Amino acid sequence: MTDAARFADRLRRQAEEFRKALDEGTLPEGTLVISREDLELWREATPEEWGTGKRVGS
Repeated sequence: MTDAARFADRLRRQAEEFRKALDEGTLPEGTLVISREDLELWREATPEEWGTGKRVGS
């Protein structure tokens, strides 16, 4: 099995787990929920900003 196939299988399993959890009214452990505003804010963040959890100029 190629790396790409393993990656695709992993994504497929995660999607199935996520759908099942949502059907049960929960979120899978380790799920990060982020607002669209925060997504836009962090889209261009540097590795240093991600490391500190603070955006420069925000």
